[in-house]
Amino acid sequence: MGQTLGSGADAEYVTFEKKGTSTEAEFLTQLRELTNQLAGFRHETQAQLEANAARADSQQAELKKQLLDYAAQQAQLQKQLVDNAARSDAQQAQLQEQLVENAARSDAQQAELKKQLLDYAAQQAQLQKQLVDNAARSDAQQAQLEKAQSQLKIAVTQMKKTAAELEEVQERLRERELPDHLHNLRAKGWELFYIAFRDSVVKVLDNPVYKAAVKGCGSFMELENLLSLRTDGSLTVAVTAAIEKSSFGHDNGAVPDFWKQWKVVEALNAGRNAVVHCSVGISAEKLRTALADPHAFPAAGPAKAMIQCLATYCLSKSAQLDAAAADLDRENLAISARQRERRQQLR
Repeated sequence: MGQTLGSGADAEYVTFEKKGTSTEAEFLTQLRELTNQLAGFRHETQAQLEANAARADSQQAELKKQLLDYAAQQAQLQKQLVDNAARSDAQQAQLQEQLVENAARSDAQQAELKKQLLDYAAQQAQLQKQLVDNAARSDAQQAQLEKAQSQLKIAVTQMKKTAAELEEVQERLRERELPDHLHNLRAKGWELFYIAFRDSVVKVLDNPVYKAAVKGCGSFMELENLLSLRTDGSLTVAVTAAIEKSSFGHDNGAVPDFWKQWKVVEALNAGRNAVVHCSVGISAEKLRTALADPHAFPAAGPAKAMIQCLATYCLSKSAQLDAAAADLDRENLAISARQRERRQQLR
């Protein structure tokens, strides 16, 4: 036979079976053990119930507190809702006012934008016109540029031609420079040069006949003719010896036969009758320097001795020769003035 014992939700169940073979004492013992267990269970259950009740009270109090807090929060929230509603109305009114203002500004901005678009369109049209005008001007400028470039090419060609011509003229001037200096010495000092040479030779000659004959020669050509007439050559020998002994030959570095080069000197100056506006000293120095360089004045080679002697003589007498040339120029000017005056009187 089985039995079940229990109490409440925490009751424990004990099932036992009394066997036919068990004694009554064993049964009682088991019953007491079960009773003791039941008492222990009841005590433990009661303690648990009390603990649960205490926990329930604590939880109830906490729940009440939470409910009060919730009610306070609800009241605060309700107040906030009221305040928010009031603020929302004010904000709504402000927002509405802002919308109206924005709409007005938007209309003004729209009008301004339209105006700007119209201005932009006008500017675009003006720009397009300017582009067309610039294109036309550019074509004209291009044509002018091409014309200018063509003219520049012509000018450059002309300049090159002019430069070549100028170089040619300068070369001719360089070629004429030394002959012009020689012409300057011949024009201003040739006659005195011959007289100084002749008088120095006459002074050294011993033979009175020779003295008189040489004294009567007024130029190198006459002297050469005189010597050629004396077929025996005695006069030539005497003149050559006199040149070597003369102060003229010593002072001017004259070699005995230098004077025979007079024809070459005259040939170098053939056709030259222009006045050279240069001092005798400068011309003499230029010629002396040129004669030191065989490539500077190659045409003077056959007359080098005579030109060297002439330049040396004129350099020593440069002041006197320049003064005499100036006096002669003044006399020529005076004569020209008198001639002009006479021609005017005859008209």
